[in-house]
Amino acid sequence: WVFCLIFNTLRLRRRLAARLRLFGEVSDRVGAQELDFTVPHAGIREYDQALDAMEHMREALYSSLSSQWAAQQEREAEIAALAHDLKTPLTLIGGNAELLLDENLPENCHRMVKTIVSNSDRAKRYVASLLETSSGTDETFENTALPAMFDELCLSANALAQASGVFLHSQNSLEGSARIQKDHLLRALGNVVQNAIEHTPEGGSVYLEGCMLANGWQITVRDEGPGFSRAALHHATERLWRDDTARSSDGHNGLGLWFAAQVLTTHSGQLELKNCESGGMAVIKFRRNL
Repeated sequence: WVFCLIFNTLRLRRRLAARLRLFGEVSDRVGAQELDFTVPHAGIREYDQALDAMEHMREALYSSLSSQWAAQQEREAEIAALAHDLKTPLTLIGGNAELLLDENLPENCHRMVKTIVSNSDRAKRYVASLLETSSGTDETFENTALPAMFDELCLSANALAQASGVFLHSQNSLEGSARIQKDHLLRALGNVVQNAIEHTPEGGSVYLEGCMLANGWQITVRDEGPGFSRAALHHATERLWRDDTARSSDGHNGLGLWFAAQVLTTHSGQLELKNCESGGMAVIKFRRNL
């Protein structure tokens, strides 16, 4: 009798352990969001009741995620269609501006038309980047001359500064080249410079400097605005953060510095926000050999 009791106890233990493993397997698949399956039964009433509850949970989660996936696919399709449609007006703007360059225009008008052409080309590159992102591709890293990249940044920033009545002072001490996603990085750096220009009062100055470091290179943007609040120094690079009272972002969605921080992370860069005597300062550092 003792032998039979021990034998049956061990047999029952193995059977219960095998059935309990079902819970672990189901939990692992649900945790990994592998939801296209049916929860099996254990053949034990109490276990089956618990497994039925897990089956209801799986079905509800599967339905919820399917709806979210469908909505996301629809949004991505709409964004792709909108980005594609934007190419036509941008092409018309750029084409007509290029025709104006052939006219005998005053020097200041000629300069403004050139600004329209360059920024139209820049917007078309952004649209192309948006289309690549919506299709699941991304810009490749290519070896790019740093001085030329900085000059291109200054060219677009200077147009924005003139439109805002702000003076842009630049110093380009960059040397050599680095492997970067040029368009992405120019957009990110442009957001930082734009933030400085927008928070500098009319007649003030923004200082843009590029220099080499012992182990990399650096770009510094300094403005003559009110500076960053204590909260902004900690949260300005967070997505949709707009609660900075010192540097109000009316008309913006709190995405500029967030996007810049994301791009800098992919380039092994660091963005540091701080205040100086004249206003706010953004220091962007990159390591050599990206």
